[in-house]
Amino acid sequence: MTYDIRVLRLDEKDILVEFLKSCWKKDHIFVQDTNMLDFQHKALDHYSFVGAIERATSELHGVLGFISPSFYSQRKFSNQDDIWLAIWKVDKSKAKNASIGMKLHDYLSQNLKPKSISGIGINDAALGVYKLLGYKIGTLNHVYMLNDNLNKFKVAQINNNCFSKTAMDTDINYSSVLRRINWTDEDIDQAIFNVSSPDKNFEYVKNRFANHPYYSYELMALEEMINSERHVKSYLVSRAVSVNDSHIYRIVDVFGKENISLSDRIAFREFLTHTQFEYIDLVADIVSSEYFINAGFKECTKEAYVPHLFEPYEQSKNSVKYAVLGSSYLSIFKGDSDLDRPSFAKIKGS
Repeated sequence: MTYDIRVLRLDEKDILVEFLKSCWKKDHIFVQDTNMLDFQHKALDHYSFVGAIERATSELHGVLGFISPSFYSQRKFSNQDDIWLAIWKVDKSKAKNASIGMKLHDYLSQNLKPKSISGIGINDAALGVYKLLGYKIGTLNHVYMLNDNLNKFKVAQINNNCFSKTAMDTDINYSSVLRRINWTDEDIDQAIFNVSSPDKNFEYVKNRFANHPYYSYELMALEEMINSERHVKSYLVSRAVSVNDSHIYRIVDVFGKENISLSDRIAFREFLTHTQFEYIDLVADIVSSEYFINAGFKECTKEAYVPHLFEPYEQSKNSVKYAVLGSSYLSIFKGDSDLDRPSFAKIKGS
């Protein structure tokens, strides 16, 4: 079989959806609602999928999806992008060439010339492929802060022997506050959103989160009081999740993470007190999560943890593996790639 390996055109949306339906998952969100597919993968002049098209039949036999921060900023890709991989699938019942999957990856690497390529939320079966390609493999850290005002938890899986209220140091100046702000607030310090590895900016954040078709993300400002004036230290992108007659709060991206410290502990505690969320959690790389641990968050263990999966909801402890190529360090949060993507079609905010 001879294949054309290339990005899929806009007029090939139907064959892409049909491939996902028959070869990936028949009730995948991209099949249920193609608006979600467009949101995550429709660029200005193509879909962000590399496809293997069999020349004789024009059938699609394999795909490799990809996303980047610049895609959300400007709906196009550039050389030296930080690329996140998404769906990587070959129809082995039709593609007799065992190297098709590798050719999809080679096309992406050679034609987009990315600064880094990463896969987030990869399964154990795929680890060998990533290792073969030279990726660095790791596991994201899952940290959380419980609401100290609650005596019973409906979502968090906490052994009573492991539960202790957050200790407060009397010699620390706890002057920071955590405040919800409007996405259109003219006082937003957009410079704080300019980060590298991966490259992000406020346009990315606004288009990726504020304009999401399903999830209602909130922008939080972590502020410190200096001479009775508020000064933003960090911005957090978060969303609420309801399950088991309870509500939890998930931080999915952070800007100015290096400014988060022990002095912010009371800001998170007071936020939990006022909102009555059961807990706040964060899934991130080890370096990023360490700032939150310093601010009073705890790492998930076998004896005390909070669930990671909510669509569908799984009460068990799940680890999130990642693979990175081309970067010595890549900051990773749950909002990156398609790790925080809906699984079911629904009304926004429901």
